[in-house]
Amino acid sequence: NATARSLASGNPNLDPEIGKTYSGGVVLQPTFLPGFNASIDFYKVDVTGAIGSLSIQQIVNLSSSGNQSACALIIRTPGATNQFDILNQPLNLASESTKGLDIEASYRFNVEDLLPSMSGAVTIRALGTHYISYKVNPGLPGSIITERAGSVGLPDWRYSMAVNYSNGPISLTGTARGV
Repeated sequence: NATARSLASGNPNLDPEIGKTYSGGVVLQPTFLPGFNASIDFYKVDVTGAIGSLSIQQIVNLSSSGNQSACALIIRTPGATNQFDILNQPLNLASESTKGLDIEASYRFNVEDLLPSMSGAVTIRALGTHYISYKVNPGLPGSIITERAGSVGLPDWRYSMAVNYSNGPISLTGTARGV
């Protein structure tokens, strides 16, 4: 019978994670509607060589299937018979890719412009993010690329809206958020 033990260690051979970001946007401030601003931004982020760790069972399974990188993490324990050390260290494994839209609109106006008997200012602001996709590739042979956009932890849409009224030293804000 052989025994194995897990040895947690660092990895001096790690490469930096590489990220590439692409983005572009448009800002609207129409002159016919003073106090109104809107913007929409598209983004795409790709990360390769993301740092992660394998479980001991994943290392054993990959080594058994002939993965030489995984086999290199299993070494015979020096001075022991039928004992192996399994190096549990961070590796450059995964990749992630996400793209989406960020949308923002705000409108600020003086209350007396609508109701001459009142004073103060009102600001209405809405923000939204639409996740078009968020793909995660664990980087293991035979692994399945997971689409996270639209899942419980990462809904298709996140949004918030805030309304603020201010008049001198008084300021009231109400905020609503949703997914």
